Amino acid sequence: MRKIIVRDDHKLAPFNEAARELRVLNKPLWLHQRDVLGQYCTQEREVDSFNEIPAEQGELIVYRDNLFFDQDFMDAFIAEARRSGQARRVAFSPDDKAITSHALQLQRGIRREGEYYVADLWYFPNGVEENALPLVIDTGAREHGYYRVPAT
Repeated sequence: MRKIIVRDDHKLAPFNEAARELRVLNKPLWLHQRDVLGQYCTQEREVDSFNEIPAEQGELIVYRDNLFFDQDFMDAFIAEARRSGQARRVAFSPDDKAITSHALQLQRGIRREGEYYVADLWYFPNGVEENALPLVIDTGAREHGYYRVPAT
């Protein structure tokens, strides 16, 4: 599979750095993304916009370089997308508390489209297609109470 990385050079305050350069798990985000996708992808290409993606045949994963994903999330997305055999775009339920309570405040790339929230992550089984169907991924969010235990 080939990966196409859509660059986002928007600088994040207060760091004055692009998201791809910020450290996640003590690595720059771009390196974390590369490591997560390493088992799936053999080639990569960077473009400045979705419209610059070349019309090539073959299996593609396309994502914006400011998007955080972990191994479990990507494994679930790719497995479900491959199983469907269709062009898919990652989507989230409006009831997913991890997205609505936290991610929306941290990530301007997650937005409401129709009945779902979507992000800039696509799977194409045979080259880029115009209408990728939403693929809802459950983040498995659970609410945990935070309690202060009084000192004795």
